[in-house]
Amino acid sequence: MKSDKRKSPRKPLRYSAWIALDDEQRVSCLLSDVSDSGARLEVGNNANIPAQFILLLAQRNAPKRYCTVVWRENNQIGVRFERRNEKVAPPPTRTIRAIDPASPSLAPDKPEADDIVAVPAADDA
Repeated sequence: MKSDKRKSPRKPLRYSAWIALDDEQRVSCLLSDVSDSGARLEVGNNANIPAQFILLLAQRNAPKRYCTVVWRENNQIGVRFERRNEKVAPPPTRTIRAIDPASPSLAPDKPEADDIVAVPAADDA
């Protein structure tokens, strides 16, 4: 019999969820069981699932869990839930570049098409 290395007991359930591949692309999955530290997910093709991702438990992006894949088998994956401040890469986003208006030398001559430029508001002193 296999030894169970889980830190906390799993509870069986059937719950629809989504894996965020990037800002807009989602893959539907089914939670088969869950514990405080991780879950087993049923997916169509586990080869398309990255090693780290955000698991969305509702379609509107909240609540969510940051996950690291710990095993893969057929159409299932096992994930460990991570804390937000641990090294789990969120889905890719566009570059944000802050510019200090007092230092014009830091401002780019020509912003790139996908740049978001943030300029702090002037103090009303």
